[in-house]
Amino acid sequence: MRDLAKYDAALDRHVLLAPKTQELAWTPFVSNSGEKLPYGLGWFTDEYRGERIAYHSGNWGTAFSAFYVKVPAKNLSLILLANSEALSDGFWFPDAVETEPFVCSFLRHFVFNSDDPCTAVSEAATKKWLSDRVARSKWKQVVLDAALLASYAGEYRRDEKRTYTITVEGTRMFIDTPRGERTEMFPFSDHEFFAKVWRDTDVRFLREGGAVTAMEFDFGDGKPVRSKKIR
Repeated sequence: MRDLAKYDAALDRHVLLAPKTQELAWTPFVSNSGEKLPYGLGWFTDEYRGERIAYHSGNWGTAFSAFYVKVPAKNLSLILLANSEALSDGFWFPDAVETEPFVCSFLRHFVFNSDDPCTAVSEAATKKWLSDRVARSKWKQVVLDAALLASYAGEYRRDEKRTYTITVEGTRMFIDTPRGERTEMFPFSDHEFFAKVWRDTDVRFLREGGAVTAMEFDFGDGKPVRSKKIR
């Protein structure tokens, strides 16, 4: 957070970008067809109640998210970091300024100092996000014995660039994704698993003649990605 605060101060003092370049970054592009686009150079930009808002969001998709908002005319910034996808999962452009509840609260209290139309919009967006999140929680965890889990442990090669490692510790199973980290997976059948930090993604293990031969990522799009067990 301190590093982002330093970055923000460097932007305001034009240490990183010359004023002309920064202004270009916060000016909406116009497409070849004449359509005003919601972003400039690397930043989303919007005009809300007469104020220009420059912002960006980050979303790993499961584990981390962020929001960074600037109100240049008032020299105000908002930096939000979360250890979940909740900050930006359901609050994307072009309506992020109105729908993201923390951004709405920031604008209401620090920019406009009054009730703001975004309150109702953000409350509705949050309610929908929570409802969608509950709907996605379709699997119920089951309990598998340690021997069955142990049969899934090993290495699975997806391609020349990626090999996954499945490890088992008692009745807990982990996969080394993201790279360099471990994500715990939970069974909802004897060969299918989900992770609490994944969205719309399941993992299933395949057998031939009783032996585990492969693992598949199912992203819900009808195009599973298979990795062959090599060890």
